[in-house]
Amino acid sequence: MSKVTCPSCGKALAQETPFCPHCGAVVDAGAAPTATSPLPDHHGPSRRPATPHSPRAASGAFGHGRFSPGTPLGERYRIVGLLGRGGMGEVYRADDLHLGQPVALKFLPENVERDPVALERFVGEVRTARQISHPNVCRVYDLGEFEGRRFLSMEYIDGEDLRSLLKRIGRLPEDKGLQIARQLCAGLAAMHDRGVLHRDLKPANVMIDSAGRVRLTDFGLAAAFSDGTNGEIAGTPAYMAPEQLEGGALSAQTDLYALGLVLFELFTGERVHKTDRPDELRERHRAPRTGPLSKTSGTPLDPAIGRVIERCLEKDPSRRPASAIAVAAALPGGDPLAAALAAGETPSPQLVAAAGAEGTLPSKIGVPLLVALLILTGAVAWFHGRGLYTAIVPFPYSAEVLATKAQEMLGRLGYPDKPADSGYGFRSDSSYPKWIEKRDSSAQRWQQLASVREPLVRFWYRTSPQRMAPTTFLNGRAGIVLDTDDPPRTLPGMAYIALDLNGRLTRLEAVMPDRETDAPQASAPDWSRLFAEAGLDMAAFRSVQVEWKAPAGADVRAAWVGPGADASGAELRVEAAAHRGRPMFFSLISPWTEPADVSAVPEPLKASDIIAFTLFLSVLGFAILLAIRNVRANRADTRGAMRLAFVLGLAILTSGLFESRISFSFLVDFSAFLMVVSGAAFYGLMTWTLYVALEPHARRRWPQMLVSWSRLLEGRWRDPLIGRDLLVGSAIGMAIQLVGGVYLLFKTSPRAPTGVLAVWMGLGQALSGLPYFLPSGIWVAFWMLLLLVGLRIVLRRERFAMVAFVVLLAALDILPDPSPVNIAITIMADVALVLVATRFGLMAVFAMVVPTPFINVYGVTLTPPAPLVAATMVGLAALLAPGVFGFFTSRARGSAGTGKWLDE
Repeated sequence: MSKVTCPSCGKALAQETPFCPHCGAVVDAGAAPTATSPLPDHHGPSRRPATPHSPRAASGAFGHGRFSPGTPLGERYRIVGLLGRGGMGEVYRADDLHLGQPVALKFLPENVERDPVALERFVGEVRTARQISHPNVCRVYDLGEFEGRRFLSMEYIDGEDLRSLLKRIGRLPEDKGLQIARQLCAGLAAMHDRGVLHRDLKPANVMIDSAGRVRLTDFGLAAAFSDGTNGEIAGTPAYMAPEQLEGGALSAQTDLYALGLVLFELFTGERVHKTDRPDELRERHRAPRTGPLSKTSGTPLDPAIGRVIERCLEKDPSRRPASAIAVAAALPGGDPLAAALAAGETPSPQLVAAAGAEGTLPSKIGVPLLVALLILTGAVAWFHGRGLYTAIVPFPYSAEVLATKAQEMLGRLGYPDKPADSGYGFRSDSSYPKWIEKRDSSAQRWQQLASVREPLVRFWYRTSPQRMAPTTFLNGRAGIVLDTDDPPRTLPGMAYIALDLNGRLTRLEAVMPDRETDAPQASAPDWSRLFAEAGLDMAAFRSVQVEWKAPAGADVRAAWVGPGADASGAELRVEAAAHRGRPMFFSLISPWTEPADVSAVPEPLKASDIIAFTLFLSVLGFAILLAIRNVRANRADTRGAMRLAFVLGLAILTSGLFESRISFSFLVDFSAFLMVVSGAAFYGLMTWTLYVALEPHARRRWPQMLVSWSRLLEGRWRDPLIGRDLLVGSAIGMAIQLVGGVYLLFKTSPRAPTGVLAVWMGLGQALSGLPYFLPSGIWVAFWMLLLLVGLRIVLRRERFAMVAFVVLLAALDILPDPSPVNIAITIMADVALVLVATRFGLMAVFAMVVPTPFINVYGVTLTPPAPLVAATMVGLAALLAPGVFGFFTSRARGSAGTGKWLDE
């Protein structure tokens, strides 16, 4: 084969190519049917390539390769001409006779065609390239064979490579260079998303078609991430990263180093490394950098572009940008989300994470927000504490002390034997608030709560001659806890006793033996002992007819009525029963006590219940089908979904194990352990399914709301933008909580919900419940976001979706209380929520909604009773944690935090 020289500059060509790499001239117009990209010739040297009509351009230096124009390859392809020849193959332009469109065919050179290693690499190039489908990546179609020669068919690009273009015009104008740079980043990001490293990124492997669109080509050295650490040194030395030249471990940052070299050449027209000798390049990499790279160029370089290139060219891979999308986002004027949406594409999670501002807050913004958060939290705790049950009713004893009192009381009442198992808790009763609100509307109606018998909240304690194994989940959570009726009190020897918060008896139930051969005759016990334990004067009560049902086995029953139901003078009824002289039943019954008819036939399902259940199953089924479709179409963020499902499932499992009544003895509680694990696994699986089904649509319709969220799923939990959103969301959410708390203080009865009673069990129970509220807050925030996105899909307009979102949420809160004040507060809160969602995103919404369960469940107050101080401090710390963490994470670093953060 004759030596090939450039017909314009006369220099020898290392490989056959349509354009001279030294001067950019067309080497052989007839053999290179590509057209040059119509890019303006600004800022470049005055040299011009020879035109296709020039005699020098048609000198035939290229030849036809092994196939002449017009040669058919079977019945599928016909050769048009040779496009180029390199060390890894010959590329021909051909016509696809079946589809009627041009394609490019790549053949291995004859001298390496019989090399098994080269052949395997050739097949691997097809296998790797077919995984990637992106507008900025050359598409590879298939692998074929003609007369024993392997070839691959790929997209034909009517243009020229970036190397020849830069040789012709020197460098590109900044605006055009930025366009090409962003497309380079997009194509490289698409490869990395599929787990593929290019390993040979250089201008010669970047094609620009006649429309100015960039295509990454030549995947002969591409490899999967998992295969990038085999120590092989392959590629073009001048564009290799330091770790690549040393045969070290490769990563996406290896390609980003080459990207930095290409960007420098793109904007300056000069190469960073003028040599191709690997030993000289290694010495340069080992030597310390003498100064900014921009000073080594004779061409002025925009400082912002220079900073991006400097980061890409860091010798330590960990100091380079996190992704190619991060490089695109850091370029001047970069808005990758807008570009992707304008192109009709769904931005990848990596693109979303790289978009947006850095998020750092200057002290003049962050400090006032933190101070406001602290003040608002204190105000919320003060107002909330004034409306708590414990603010009116004394709470002198902890749960442990009440349990000891209960066991001692059982001994005094005739049950002195030490039980094999015992458990305790708190139970609330809303009968009295309903009763008193019908009879008294004054502001002082709650001041007599301390005198109410039977109280709104009672402490219960139960014993058993065998270990008790409950089977019911705690409030739908993964924890399995002992309750008053779980397991049922049916085993002979079981005893149940209830006390008020002062340790006085309110109820006693005991299960008698099935058979007693030597029991004494029926006799009435000393009822006065039970009255004394209840803190009542038996002399003030008169005997009446028995009305209430007693447990089975009673042979003596009695009932009394007297004063003391509350301070208003309402009568208190007392009923009791005994078995063989031992009290087995005792109960305080107030006028507001509601009987439970256990023999009643369960009511049939209501139409609303059937509709709700059907809707739930329909949504879940649709979500499963949508998740399958998104996974098959490669639209789902499966990695993020897996991380989210794992973290939430682990949080629920942790909370469930610590809350549950499990001895961790597989011989005793293995089934309960499996129930807790299966419950956490169900929540994790449901989270994964819903996320995979719905998140791609949120990313397609409103990706700006997922920026900080996507960064969190990438593991960047200390990202300043995450901190900013947490701090802002916490401050706004606490302000809304304050307004709502003031309103509820003057509207409703003292609050003693079941959730608060859980933390009344002590510090351990308070800590064990903490992990559950992380996923609950995320679920609420994510469902709100999905509702907003769904409304936008239906209504097509952002503003319409925002208005509909406010209307729907407000309607749910206004229907139970249509008062003007509640309507105003609800609309204000929902407007704030939608503004925070659209301006700051999902992370800020999470910070807004997560305080609600902590306030309600932990009974947050500045003046807690002594037994609840530790649990209340846990609640206060949980309230402040997101905002305080956000403040320290979002602190401005240097000049980065002095910008207009609300406009970033």
